[in-house]
Amino acid sequence: MAQPSHLVLRDGVYYFKAVIGRRRFRESLQTTSLPEARRLVRLAYARAQREAHDAKSPDPTVARFAATWLREYVAQERRPQGLKMAEQRLRDYILPVVGSHRLSQVLIPQARQVRLLVEARGVAPRTVLHVLSDLRCLLRYAQESNLLLRVPKLSRVFPDIPPDRPDWLTDDELEKILAAASPEHQLMIRLAGGTMLRWSEQVALRRDWIIRRPYPKLLLPSSKRKNKTGEPEEVPLFPETEAVVDELLKLHDSVFVQRVRGKNPCNLPARIGRRAGVTWHWHQLRHTGGRLLRELGLDLQ
Repeated sequence: MAQPSHLVLRDGVYYFKAVIGRRRFRESLQTTSLPEARRLVRLAYARAQREAHDAKSPDPTVARFAATWLREYVAQERRPQGLKMAEQRLRDYILPVVGSHRLSQVLIPQARQVRLLVEARGVAPRTVLHVLSDLRCLLRYAQESNLLLRVPKLSRVFPDIPPDRPDWLTDDELEKILAAASPEHQLMIRLAGGTMLRWSEQVALRRDWIIRRPYPKLLLPSSKRKNKTGEPEEVPLFPETEAVVDELLKLHDSVFVQRVRGKNPCNLPARIGRRAGVTWHWHQLRHTGGRLLRELGLDLQ
């Protein structure tokens, strides 16, 4: 912290004078007012601290340190998909603005420039939040690596995110969708809601994944169920859902439980949604099934 001894009056003008890290600093504050000089001396002392720190330890550019951050932090703390997204945010949004800046030069104004660039691309507010969060994470890791004295409070630049609508279908919407769907598609929708399978898991559902003993369940291989452990995952079949599976098995005599024309999960909901007057997507059935189970008092963990 700046001390009164760092403030020197000479010929009616105040000067900043200090020795930090074996370096001498002397700077004219260009003012004759004592209150103004006290304010300016704090700013001068902070600048001198940064300069002394930079001289003691190299201050790499953001672009140079970003490679270290990706290799040492992101690759260990995030999944492969998260690593790819961090690389994309750096490449498209962060490095074009502050890539040539030193780490100590990235302050609130530079963060605002990053936000302006992201918003100019017309992306969602949540994407803006994720980009700025990655910038803050990079600076915090630089601080942990003793390359940065302090991290600016970038949360001041974060956009306000409106609360999301729960991503599930209401009972009324589900009734309209089922009424507009064909009998086979009704079974597929009921299966998705009863098992909470993702689209990719449901279209790949095989007959040999159905286990009847000791209790009805689906045994999904680790290549299909995207879990953290990598182990095959069990999906219990409630009586109503087991009846839906049996109806689908009667319709198709093949290795797969159901026949799906096309692999795009958007086509079928779009066609049914136009007839039902409901805009929806297939993954909402997974959340709808979770909502119904919670309403029954079941623990999804």
